[in-house]
Amino acid sequence: MNSDTVNTYFGEMHNKRALYYDMLSSTNDIAKSEAGKFPESDVVVLAREQSGGRGRLGRSFASAPGGMYLSASHRPSAGAGECLHFTALAALACADAIRSLTGIEPEIKWPNDLQIEGRKLCGILCEAVHSGSSFFLVTGIGVNVTNPMPEGVNAVSLVEFTENPPEIEALAARVVQNLDEYYALAFSRKAELLSRYRSRCNTLGQEIRSKADGTLIGTAVDIDENAALIIRTASGELITKTSGEV
Repeated sequence: MNSDTVNTYFGEMHNKRALYYDMLSSTNDIAKSEAGKFPESDVVVLAREQSGGRGRLGRSFASAPGGMYLSASHRPSAGAGECLHFTALAALACADAIRSLTGIEPEIKWPNDLQIEGRKLCGILCEAVHSGSSFFLVTGIGVNVTNPMPEGVNAVSLVEFTENPPEIEALAARVVQNLDEYYALAFSRKAELLSRYRSRCNTLGQEIRSKADGTLIGTAVDIDENAALIIRTASGELITKTSGEV
């Protein structure tokens, strides 16, 4: 990835500024800062490498050269409480981008990790930033493309499954294009998009256990309209899990 190629793919984007860095701490942090300073436009931040990449629950996210690391800001036409399903849409947007460029079909582990053969390919972190009475959303996405995986980590890169992995800038542009499209349709075609998400979600049908002690909670049976996970317990009770991991 380099600035010239980034400009080729992102130079003509409508109402969105593209910023490229060889190295930074976190694309999400820069995107939040830049989007806050310039509310008249959204921003895409791309990096060749991150020193402080992070995922959900405050975990670090390995970000060596060869991966795709980007964050994009969006300003939904609804309040934050109505946008809980945007994280699921981001996972779908990224999975569809990978499929369109490689033919590989990643599965989605609820809520928003992409996997191939049970190994992590992509991590997503969506953050809502409140400013007065309004808010904007920053979606951070990291995809393993040709970067080697750290030893002992259950993760995978696209290069392990294709002789011709996509150009990182091309993948980034397709991901951002899909994000723009799916977020714009987030309410008018919500049921359709969530149906597509369900069809790719490998968590459904699986036993769900407590991360604390391994106790069986139940079986994942559905995704609701807010992209929360519906679990049926052994007694038949339906419970809703809105965050965390499974």
